[in-house]
Amino acid sequence: LENKSDMFFEAIYSNDSTEKTRALKSVSNIITFDNEDAEKLINCIETYPFPKEQIEAKKEMIANLGRLDNSKITPFLINYYSKVEDTAMYQISILRALARQKNKKSTAALLQLMEKDIPLSKSRWELSSIFYSYSDSLSLAKNLYPDLLDYTFVQEYKIPVYGLLSDMVDSNEIKAKDYKKRYKQILREAKIELKKQISFEQASEAKKDDNNGYYYSSYKNQGNNRLVDYATLLMPFYGKKDVQEFFTKLKKVQDYQVQTAVNCKLVSRGKTIENSIWNYLAEDVENNSNLYRSLKAIKRLDLFPKEHLSQEMICKSILYGYGFNFEKDSLELVKKVKVMSEGKEGYCY
Repeated sequence: LENKSDMFFEAIYSNDSTEKTRALKSVSNIITFDNEDAEKLINCIETYPFPKEQIEAKKEMIANLGRLDNSKITPFLINYYSKVEDTAMYQISILRALARQKNKKSTAALLQLMEKDIPLSKSRWELSSIFYSYSDSLSLAKNLYPDLLDYTFVQEYKIPVYGLLSDMVDSNEIKAKDYKKRYKQILREAKIELKKQISFEQASEAKKDDNNGYYYSSYKNQGNNRLVDYATLLMPFYGKKDVQEFFTKLKKVQDYQVQTAVNCKLVSRGKTIENSIWNYLAEDVENNSNLYRSLKAIKRLDLFPKEHLSQEMICKSILYGYGFNFEKDSLELVKKVKVMSEGKEGYCY
């Protein structure tokens, strides 16, 4: 069988406009480039006259370079960054490619290029995508900090930068001393996010009172990853009075997802949580299964309130989480059937 990447390059350099268009459109989800394609890909990115309607293809080709193993890739990306300084989407793809290389040299280059010229985008997802590759390489991501925190003044970078740092704190890949100098900044921003959350809940509570059919906890199951990330980053400084005051105020938050995440993290750090809080989190029909999964993940199912623990309750909770409309929908158990799956016996509800 003919190599698909060879067919791709043959098509885009042909005189057939239809074949060119089809080939360029295939870059995002059909064509897979191999290591031996690296130099051809570099040459194509640098010299091919991409039509305006196919700039997405060029963006994807740059990002795909990051998945290949070739010593020329990182030097090319560094050099090409300045050549596309007026096109943020290409700069973002170059940073994504460097992150995908997953080595110290490319990580250092990523920081170097961001310091030289930081790209912006209206798409928060696009900027977040720069750092996705580090989610399974947290020990490597450590090399980005504390320098990467310099960019949290840009709102679009704040969420992914703090989110990645939060993941490293959770996995013990980074210590409090590594970002201690940013402690006051993080605490200040955490307090602002906490105020926003409490204000939102108060406004939602008032709105609930004006709508008789409004389900009481619908606004309490939206979650707030930003607030959870801030709480995670402050946990290593729990001994400080200001941080203890923050966590005391955090108890005022009614959102079940936020409280589940934060309290499970605190338990993992050896803190004692009152039984009343676990009861509050388990009795909500939507959050019941979320709490079960969260406690199971940290091997602390012993904390799950027994009176709220049953297969039927967890099944209901899972179903309630799939767009259930409490004003219009209803839920009723029809039957419970014993089944075998992969050699294991269980029940289907």
